[in-house]
Amino acid sequence: MQVFAENADRPSLAEVQRLLWRAVRHQPLPDGYEQVFTLPQGADLEERLVLYRDMYWNRQVGALLELLEDTCAVVGLATFTPILVNALSALPSVHPAMEHLPARILPHIEAHSGLPESSLSVLRFEVAMLDALVAPSAMNLLEALPSDVPTLMSMRFALIPGASVVAAPDSKTLRLVARSGERAVWWPIQASDARLFDRMQGGATLEVLCDVAVLELGAAPEEAMAQVAKLLMMLLPEKLLCYTEIAS
Repeated sequence: MQVFAENADRPSLAEVQRLLWRAVRHQPLPDGYEQVFTLPQGADLEERLVLYRDMYWNRQVGALLELLEDTCAVVGLATFTPILVNALSALPSVHPAMEHLPARILPHIEAHSGLPESSLSVLRFEVAMLDALVAPSAMNLLEALPSDVPTLMSMRFALIPGASVVAAPDSKTLRLVARSGERAVWWPIQASDARLFDRMQGGATLEVLCDVAVLELGAAPEEAMAQVAKLLMMLLPEKLLCYTEIAS
């Protein structure tokens, strides 16, 4: 394996970063890797790599314990810390912002931690709040429902980016989590509304939403539009609704 580019006086920053990324994760290093790292005179490379490894893992675990403080309080520091280390080993960070890391490792924790459902509900809620906080700003934010029927019927309604439905930490109720301004906040919702929100994640027409209300939620056909309209009017003042026009 070539350590760094031929005919180069010194390795590029990208090459050093690639080797350091392997080193801190205890992956095998190629022969000659020592020449890539520049160390102070008298410093020991292996000792320095051990220091880098400790910093790498401790920084991430420490950040996760702060970001997921409610889960840590419920599960306990001694139990939660090795769960985080195992999840990070399986799914290492791929984003410079630590706020993105909980969502990445959540599937591994759900599948392998053995935590009870009550603790996982707390974790999922905290992750949803973080996801909402780092979500991009909403495009085509809807400020009011159009008054004319043709325009209304030519739109797809969608929740703003980062919005999701999760179980509350009590595991018994549901919450709609989303960003409001610079904060992540939540609203209590009914289980029946959650089905409609699910269809709105990727955008849905009024016709689709009304079909869900009738076929999946058991609403009478003459009541479906009123049920959907009530939901949309709840979302509008909270600035949780986006729209796209249906391609003709």
